[in-house]
Parts: sequence; C-alpha cells; structure tokens
Amino acid sequence: MSYEKLLDGTFNLPIDVEDFFSVVPSSSKDNLPSFDLFLTSDQDIHILPALNFSGISDDYFENMYFSSTEYPNLVYFLKILAIAISKDNTKTNEKNYDIDNPEIIIKNIIENPNIDINIGESFSIVHDDNGGNQNETLLVSFDDNGAYLKINCMDGLRFRTFFGGGKKHRVRNALIAICYLIKHQIL
Repeated sequence: MSYEKLLDGTFNLPIDVEDFFSVVPSSSKDNLPSFDLFLTSDQDIHILPALNFSGISDDYFENMYFSSTEYPNLVYFLKILAIAISKDNTKTNEKNYDIDNPEIIIKNIIENPNIDINIGESFSIVHDDNGGNQNETLLVSFDDNGAYLKINCMDGLRFRTFFGGGKKHRVRNALIAICYLIKHQIL
C-alpha cells in the first residue's frame, strides 16, 4: 500500500519552515480554524489549538469535526493518521528509507483511497515532548460521515523524526502530508 510507504519513509515536501496550515472544521461555530500545523525545522512538526482574536478558538474545547462531504481527502488522510498512531503506539517494524517523490505517492493515495477504519474506534497518541504528562494527546475518531480531531494540550503537540529524537515518526509523516493537502487546497 502506498500510504504505508509514505508513513515509514523519510521525505521532504515543498513546505517552508514556520508556515502555518489551518482548516476550518465542518463543526466550527465561529467559522475560524480550530488548529494550526507548522514546521519549526525539517525535523519537527507541531499541531496546536488555533488562536483567534479572543484567544483560543471556542471549537478547541470540543472535538473538531470534518465532514467527508466537505473534506474528502482530509478525512482520508486522517484515517492514515489513525493508522500511523496505531503503528507508533505498538512500535511495529520501524523502517527508514528515503522517498524521492512523496507528492506522487500523495496523489496516488488520493486517487485510490482504500482504508477501512472501524466506525467509533478512537486513536490516541502522546506527543514526543510530553514531559511525562501522558494526557497530552492527539485523538482521532470516525463516524459514518467524517472524522473527529482533538488536541489535548493547550501548548500544542510536537512530533519529530528519528533524527530529531522523536518516537512518533509515522504520525509526523501523516501530519506533514496533511500540511501538503492544505497548502495545495486539495482537501
């Protein structure tokens, strides 16, 4: 499966460090983004609650919902994120190889979506820089019509490559692929 290659490999996408990537969830009450993704280096990616003019988005305190009708590719890549969470939690065979054309793999994944996730199942992972706090998690779950995303940390979550000391390489790769979808508006 091409998504497994994407999760297990090492790659760079044309995404600039310090660029922010946000999406307005289908469930948004204030029509503002509820989370931000950004790279702080070529090793690190952060996902954190989006700030609005009055501070943290009101939507942050609830699960952010993304409809598969409104965001079909994003929901599909959230399924890939769920698989990455599952694999990183179980420490399954970690591979590390270079991927020359990650954009082609992402386009192939979009053209041939084929992932089954159990409706109602939740996928949760503690981030790399949790300081011992096991409650600082990223949570993804699904229903018949879309996906829910929840960031359980006001300061944001950080996922790094193996070279950056990270233990959640696949989650990082899935989040970088989501940045690519947002940047190119192929949600």
